[in-house]
Amino acid sequence: MSNVGVASEGASPPRPPRSKRNRLSLACTQCRKRKVRCDASTPKCRNCVLRGDDCETFDPRRPNGPAVRRWPAKAPQGGTARRHSSISEHSSPSSLMSVQHERAASLARSGPKERHPSWIERAYQESQTTPDHVTDGQTNDSPDVVMNTDDTSHRVKYMGSSSMQCLCQFIDLCFERKGLEAIGPYFRWGMSFTEEFQLPLIAYLPDLPDMPLMEPLIEVFFNRTHPLVPVLDRASFVAEVTRLLELQQAHENGLQAAISSADAPALVTIYSVLALGMDDSEGTVSATATPYLTAAYSLTSHCLSLPYTSSVQGLLMLAIALRARSKEGQSWHLLGQAIRIGHSLGFHRQIVSSESTNHPDRRLHSRIWWACYALEKMMQLETGRPSVIEEFDCDQAFPDRSSGLSPYFVRWVSLSQIVGQIGEHIYRRKATSSLGLLSEIARLDQALLDWVEEGSEGPKSAQRAGWDSRVTEEEKPLALFLSLQYHQAQITLLRASLIFPEASFTREVNSHGSKLKGAARLLQGQNTCVEAARSIITQVAEFADSHAHFMLLTPTQTFLAAVTLALHTLKKPHKRMGRSDGELVRTASDYVADFYRRVGQSEELVKGVLELSRRMNQVLSGEGVVAEQAPRVSLQEAQDANPVQSAMSPSQFYDHGMEPLTFDPNDQFQDPFQDMPLDQFWAIMEGEFTTVSGQNFP
Repeated sequence: MSNVGVASEGASPPRPPRSKRNRLSLACTQCRKRKVRCDASTPKCRNCVLRGDDCETFDPRRPNGPAVRRWPAKAPQGGTARRHSSISEHSSPSSLMSVQHERAASLARSGPKERHPSWIERAYQESQTTPDHVTDGQTNDSPDVVMNTDDTSHRVKYMGSSSMQCLCQFIDLCFERKGLEAIGPYFRWGMSFTEEFQLPLIAYLPDLPDMPLMEPLIEVFFNRTHPLVPVLDRASFVAEVTRLLELQQAHENGLQAAISSADAPALVTIYSVLALGMDDSEGTVSATATPYLTAAYSLTSHCLSLPYTSSVQGLLMLAIALRARSKEGQSWHLLGQAIRIGHSLGFHRQIVSSESTNHPDRRLHSRIWWACYALEKMMQLETGRPSVIEEFDCDQAFPDRSSGLSPYFVRWVSLSQIVGQIGEHIYRRKATSSLGLLSEIARLDQALLDWVEEGSEGPKSAQRAGWDSRVTEEEKPLALFLSLQYHQAQITLLRASLIFPEASFTREVNSHGSKLKGAARLLQGQNTCVEAARSIITQVAEFADSHAHFMLLTPTQTFLAAVTLALHTLKKPHKRMGRSDGELVRTASDYVADFYRRVGQSEELVKGVLELSRRMNQVLSGEGVVAEQAPRVSLQEAQDANPVQSAMSPSQFYDHGMEPLTFDPNDQFQDPFQDMPLDQFWAIMEGEFTTVSGQNFP
């Protein structure tokens, strides 16, 4: 029997060796001191978080090097599951729903894909082969994640590659090449302002003003903001204001003692509308409006505890009011809550019942849903964060002109559909070849062109707003808003042609011949981005000179335009339009800096905005590196305080032994990406940026 057993064992295939966990490259100093296992989490390992210790890693092979955090060694075939979906072959709203089931099936069929290192990782690894980065083995840092830290592990914020910070990384590479300091470190100073909202521990609810004082504010809101976000019924809103005002007047202790928790969602809406009306009337952040906005935010927990239509309206109004004050991070969080509640109420579905489809509540639900949709797609493109809305789950009818809504809202929703496809193209659909990549860019670019031709609202009306009497005063800010959204979508979509070396991009497009439709437009992609940036800055400057500030206009698109023009000028400083573009960059930077000062943004971020135009002036004037400058946050100081950022600095892409360059505008610019293949370069567009809050926290 034993012989049989032995024979059976001999016939069985050998067992594969037991897989072992990949060992860490380096444990942190504290874990080595205590001789415990270090999980190498960034910016702090779990042991240091629990003990409250500073988590630093010093390489014994480089005792004088910076403290860094190493990642575990990556297996060569370490597949990372990615969401993958196919994009619709058509861009019209009518064709969207017909392909959603195919898209869902594609999502189900797609499996884990092999993880290919991004271009930043490859460049970083190659840079470590220089004399200043000698290493005796492969390192596994993740330089495609930008880290700014205040020595804590819980204040981390993520920005995707479609955000403005992505383009700023390329500008920093160019500045570093010319011996100038990067502007990227300044972004960390603004994160706490956008992501946080300070609240008192005990909520205070201010009394509502008398109706004669509220009526002008309500009128301003419904004339200027409501056409683009029609989430309220005016008659119902005024009736609710009147009811709460009567309760306030009937109680001797005022509104706070007169209402119940059931009134909280409606009060959030009223407070937010009043704050928007006050800010809009004054054209800036109103000190009178701040207590109402603070009170509205203090009631958001009641909106979550009563998840119904009034709560969605309140959260949306508060999100818009905060966004108008450059609190985009908080606005994003509130919008996500509103969308989730809307999902639970079925706002995304065209519910068929015995009631008429024209029932007022059904129409209101549709308007609320599409306002959520448009706002989220806009902010998704600005931040690069994932969308909550899956289009194949939605069968709500698209708004049209026959619905009686503002044509600008109808046009914004249709543009948002294309913007959503651009976001999907950037983050979900990974092209298997350059032909697939370029074909998708060409298709979406044509969809944007078709959108412009479909109606007069948007870029066309914004361009003729100064002389065409058909564009009324009330329509001018709405037309400008749509125009900025359109040009932002253009720049984001065509950014590959802006950043990739022109000769290589042209060669890649021409190599596909007749198989690539829209090749002529793609070859002009860089010029399209530049013209879009010029148009944004010109329209914003002209509007600011002749109109009061429109609260739905944020400086995001204007600064994106400045960064786009700056990058183009750095690549082609010898062009005759370089100095005029430099002046546009200065105009945009001044506008953005003034906006940030008015809303109370960090002065360090304002400095960073102004540094862009100052350094562009250095480049265009042929100045070298300035030895003594006004006190400011330098890149070296940021690296000394932030070892993680130091390990991933753009300066490591270059040889540190080279002398600083004195720039000559007549010299041909040496593009740092000149020899990079298109497929490798596009990988950087999939990179993600994580910003950890800076040292301006109390």
